[in-house]
Amino acid sequence: ALERAVNNLNELSARVLTISVGGSVRRIALSSIISVESRSRKAHINCGDEIIEVYSTISQLAKQLGGDFVCCHKSFLANMSRVKSMERGYFLMDSGEKVPISQKKRAKTKEIFLNYIGEML
Repeated sequence: ALERAVNNLNELSARVLTISVGGSVRRIALSSIISVESRSRKAHINCGDEIIEVYSTISQLAKQLGGDFVCCHKSFLANMSRVKSMERGYFLMDSGEKVPISQKKRAKTKEIFLNYIGEML
C-alpha cells in the first residue's frame, strides 16, 4: 500500500497543466496547485507562492486537471492530494488555506474525498 501511494505521488508530480497566460504558455505541475477559484471571468490558480490568473471557467479547468481535483463549490476546485482534512463546510489544505464546500455539494464531495483516501491506502 505504501509503495502504491508513493507511485501515485510520483505520477502526480510528473503531470502538468499547460495554460496560456498573457501571451506566453506556462506549464504548472499539478502537485503545486492547491486550489482554483473562479472570480469575474477569471480563474485564479493558487500555487501557494503565487496566484496565476487565466481566462477560463472552472468546468474547463476541471476537465484539464483530472480526477485529483474536486469541484467542491460552484467557484472552487480543490486538489485532493493537498487536502489535510475535510471539515463541515470546507477543506483544510496542507498550506493552511480553507477551501469552501457548498452545502449543495457536501454529500458528493465527502463521497469523492473518502474514495480518494481509500485509493491512497
